[in-house]
Amino acid sequence: GTDMKDSIHVAYVVTSYKLKRQFVLKVKLDREKPVVDTVESVWLAANWHERETYDLLGVQFAGHPDLRRLLLPDDWVGYPLRKDYAEQPEYHGMPTKREPALGNY
Repeated sequence: GTDMKDSIHVAYVVTSYKLKRQFVLKVKLDREKPVVDTVESVWLAANWHERETYDLLGVQFAGHPDLRRLLLPDDWVGYPLRKDYAEQPEYHGMPTKREPALGNY
């Protein structure tokens, strides 16, 4: 998924090694309510990719059998890959901002 400022885009790249073919399926979604049907029942590998896109961009995959956060805690506020995401200064009392690295690397 990609945040394009005025919309959210979801793209699937599907490859058949047997047929030596590849195609790209792209969907442009409403930024305020990004919803698209899941393809998990067709391509099982889409399960985790759709969950990651939900977790980081807020895209709802209608019909997904287990649409929940994959990388972030369930109570995380917002979607970090959105261009308008405002990082919270802390999460349950832990700072979310990283200090700059010290030293020469």
